Parts: sequence; C-alpha cells; structure tokens
Amino acid sequence: IDVPKDVGLEEFTDYRPINQNNIIRSKGFRFIYRSTIKRLDQVTHLIEQASQPLFYVGGGVVTANANNELHKLAEHYQIPVTTTLMGKGAFNENDNLALGMLGMHG
Repeated sequence: IDVPKDVGLEEFTDYRPINQNNIIRSKGFRFIYRSTIKRLDQVTHLIEQASQPLFYVGGGVVTANANNELHKLAEHYQIPVTTTLMGKGAFNENDNLALGMLGMHG
C-alpha cells in the first residue's frame, strides 16, 4: 500500500497492530488462486465498460514475472499503466502507455 506522506505523518492515538495471521483467518476471507472463465469474462466486461481505466501495478507483477501479460493486456485495451515503487520494471517506462511511478516517490 502506498500511503501519502501527509497521512503517514499523522499521529494515531488508538492504533493497535494487527497480526497478519488474524487477517488470513478472518471469517469469509480466502485466497483464490485459480481463475475461471466466468471470472475472466466478468473482468473483461468491467474493463470494457470502464470510462477511464488505469492499471496501477506493483511488485506482484514483477514477482509473478507477468510483465509480458501486463503489456499485452495494456496494449489490447489501450489502458495506461502506472507503477508503485515495488512495481518498477513491470512495464516499459518508454512505452506510450506508461505514466511512470505514482505515490510519494513518483
């Protein structure tokens, strides 16, 4: 998560750290590792209906080595791409769809 600098400097009086394991074990939360044709069709429909789509990509694309897939998807739909700090390198920054990095460091 990229937190704006002004938010990061705020003081919180009622902050309680959250254990990552508690989030994963929360009722109703589960990872879905596989896509279905139905889910992919739903995503495609949402992308096609979006008035101003934008891919905001991070380190997951780099970790998954999904750079080529991202490029094909962005090119096919002509969707601009911006990255987080951890997403640097996920998309060719010289591409006409590249917006560079957003956030406090971009």
